[in-house]
Amino acid sequence: MNTLALLLCAITLAQSPNPSDMFPRDVRNPLETFESVSRFLRLPDPPKTPVDPRPISLARLTHKVPKKAQEAFARATTFGNKQQHAEAVLALEQAVAIDPAFADAYNNLGVQHFLQRHLVESETALRRAIELDPAFATAHINLAYLALTKNDSATANQEAQRALALGDQDGEAQKVLEVLRARPL
Repeated sequence: MNTLALLLCAITLAQSPNPSDMFPRDVRNPLETFESVSRFLRLPDPPKTPVDPRPISLARLTHKVPKKAQEAFARATTFGNKQQHAEAVLALEQAVAIDPAFADAYNNLGVQHFLQRHLVESETALRRAIELDPAFATAHINLAYLALTKNDSATANQEAQRALALGDQDGEAQKVLEVLRARPL
């Protein structure tokens, strides 16, 4: 609803015929007018658009993943949700065989290897995801967690800082940094 329509509704519904009661004395822009009239009418706040906590780069956004690779990725997600990590690895390996530029599949492959304690394979997959998309904050965070597991504080700090710079919106990079601060030198 635009401000003029809202204003007309407010004047029509107002208890007093004095519309100046609806406006703050120092209105500077139309948004303030809209907010003031909304408060006067006691309208509910508009719904907030949810923000995806995972930043996505232009490289991943424009990459067209083949349907067969998407299907393998979906199977891997199902296996992973069921804690069937070996099966998830096989499906993700199939996805990256079909599409060697599928950064999300490499990231998830790194996570599934990590969950099985295959740390070398995990690091290889995560580094490949970052190689494909240097702005992949989630892969940087996962590499930071892997580095924590390997007691590599320098790499954990470096990857967490990169994730923060890329817009880590779910706070995982900050958690890594807090763990590093709590560790004795």
